[in-house]
Amino acid sequence: MFRKGSIRNVNASVWRRFAVWKEKLLTIRAESINLFNTPQFAAPDYMRADSSFGAITNTLNNGRSLRFGASFEF
Repeated sequence: MFRKGSIRNVNASVWRRFAVWKEKLLTIRAESINLFNTPQFAAPDYMRADSSFGAITNTLNNGRSLRFGASFEF
């Protein structure tokens, strides 16, 4: 019987807000999906006639993704 590993994924977000001028604010933000880039392997090939029988040839996630942003409130 073939089984795949458990799902382990860490998402993170950090942000900082700065007062630029009196009531005007600047917010800087960084976000990460799958921060440690842990692969989530798909199920192994179960067709015995295939040459890739028992091999894991795909992943379920797309790897690490980073996003940066800034906003200015006035």
